[in-house]
Amino acid sequence: MPSVGPGRWLRELTLGLYFGEAKLSDRVAVFMDGAYLDWVLRGFGNPRVDRAKLSREITSNDNLLRTYYYDCPPYQSNPPTADESQRFARKQRFFDALKQKSNFEVREGHLLSKGTSQDGNPIFQQKGADILLAVDMLSLGSDSQIQKAYLIAGDGDFVPVVRAVKNKGVVVHLFHGRPPHGNYSQQLWDACDDRTEILQDLIDKSLM
Repeated sequence: MPSVGPGRWLRELTLGLYFGEAKLSDRVAVFMDGAYLDWVLRGFGNPRVDRAKLSREITSNDNLLRTYYYDCPPYQSNPPTADESQRFARKQRFFDALKQKSNFEVREGHLLSKGTSQDGNPIFQQKGADILLAVDMLSLGSDSQIQKAYLIAGDGDFVPVVRAVKNKGVVVHLFHGRPPHGNYSQQLWDACDDRTEILQDLIDKSLM
């Protein structure tokens, strides 16, 4: 067997360490707008999707730092009705189950009552969740903790934070639904680096 000179051995070791460190440092995070994802899933018949499994599917072989999930518990009047209390308890059990998953963070906003529509249906406005998502993405991107962000959302309000983290060198990959379930802002679609429509194949791979 021919001997390997020290110069060649050192070059190969240096290259191996360099690329190994680059691979380890190339971390990603997933940011899920829970209300938007629920809306997208209605178009597929409300399948029982494992959010952590969905996160692993969309990140593939990337080095996943963490998944961040943003949602609001159901509205409760004061005092809450029996139905409101039951729906609130179900949602909290769902949040608690998500919190038990590895590298999974749940961020909770809240709902405000905005009265009723002309046909008598209650109108609620989500508050806080979008801001939490923007703060987390900007914080991780600014500190260079991630090099890529996977975003499941459709709201154009995320355009400024997407542009801000892109300026910090973060690649933003948008996952979105298809109208009428999963409408998305064209401005958000344009602002992101990559875009993928959520299709049946991805749903099937993410089922519980």
